[in-house]
Amino acid sequence: MMKSVATSLTAALSICGLSFAQAINDDCAEAIAVGSTTTTSGSQVNCNTDGLSSCSNGGFRDVWYSFTPAITGIYRLSTCGSGGDTILSVHSACPGTVQNQLACNDDNGPACVATNASLDFSFVAGQTYKVRVASFYQSFLPNFTFAVTPRFTLGACGVNVGGQTVCQLRSAAECLSVGGSYNGDNSPCNTQYGPATTYSSSPNVAIPDPGFVEDTINVSGFAGTLGHVRVNVQIAHPFVTDIYFELTHVPTGVRSLLFQRSCAILNPIPNSGLNVGIEDGVVDTFTCPNPPLAPVASGQRPPVDILAAFNGRDPNGAWTLRVTDAAGNDVGSLVAWSLELSRRTQDVFGVDNPCSADFDHTGGVTVADLFAFLDAWFTQFPGGTPGTPSADFDSDNAVTVADLFGFLDSWFGEFGVCGQ
Repeated sequence: MMKSVATSLTAALSICGLSFAQAINDDCAEAIAVGSTTTTSGSQVNCNTDGLSSCSNGGFRDVWYSFTPAITGIYRLSTCGSGGDTILSVHSACPGTVQNQLACNDDNGPACVATNASLDFSFVAGQTYKVRVASFYQSFLPNFTFAVTPRFTLGACGVNVGGQTVCQLRSAAECLSVGGSYNGDNSPCNTQYGPATTYSSSPNVAIPDPGFVEDTINVSGFAGTLGHVRVNVQIAHPFVTDIYFELTHVPTGVRSLLFQRSCAILNPIPNSGLNVGIEDGVVDTFTCPNPPLAPVASGQRPPVDILAAFNGRDPNGAWTLRVTDAAGNDVGSLVAWSLELSRRTQDVFGVDNPCSADFDHTGGVTVADLFAFLDAWFTQFPGGTPGTPSADFDSDNAVTVADLFGFLDSWFGEFGVCGQ
């Protein structure tokens, strides 16, 4: 149980070594995830030192955060406003060492003056980085502030997906790196989408205390590209302030931090929990537990990171929800969760063709699509390298037997129906 006050973007996380609240992120291996626009505060009281950087004396009394950006670009990490001399470093793995250090700063960085550390670093989407916040002195910092801020602007990027140009929100640099056409900073996708298809899981599995649990939903047979995502999560837990969770689409590596330790709860609430819908652009109606009238935190709210990062992509494949209990002494479980996925019907780059087996892009599924795909597949399969037109039906950058069976499954389901 963590006796702290938190909002969706601010959380008190790092009170180390106290008997009632041993913080999970005292060790690199138990780093706490943060989103791409996050401010978090904490303390290093009684924290240990289990990392090292090349800045100054290497630092002491460290705490750890995990950052997996959804968008490639430069992010600013800062400890501005902390109550002492801080050292920041970014590492590729645990344990955090000088050898796997990617960046570090002690004093007078790009954001903070004097002894509060800050740094700018180019992070790659889908890769997980370990961030170390340490004290310059061997004595602990009674309080510190850690913030993550993107230093780039998103815009509409036209990307070729299955022979169609679809809109994905990306930075200018990332858009160009994938061969896309960039409409400019802050340009919208103006994505329109159809009715949702729901994919559900009811694992009712215990969440390690502290620690995390993962559950996977496999999406198949989704025709077209993604236009909108809603995630519904039900958790049983007497102290929802301990909880945060994140969603990853495994085939693309795109990830979004959805919920980060909300609600100001000072004591556990028996028979309580969390029942929340997460969606871009919704009115935030989320309410914290208010016993005895409402012991369950419920409603809807926007995610910490945007879910639009998933849009414009093929949503088929595994989706993994990771739920973390960030402090000990209160046990809970992931009861159920679901994805509501809506097909993109139109965006600034055009209208979506929902027929996944329309290989010749004529607007319908015919015998000609079958022969065209088989011709491409038999040409490309021996080497496994996608060609033009590509027989890589499942978009995993390799032409395999799975592409053949996947196309045939779609063709038999759509032949004479889709686009007619």
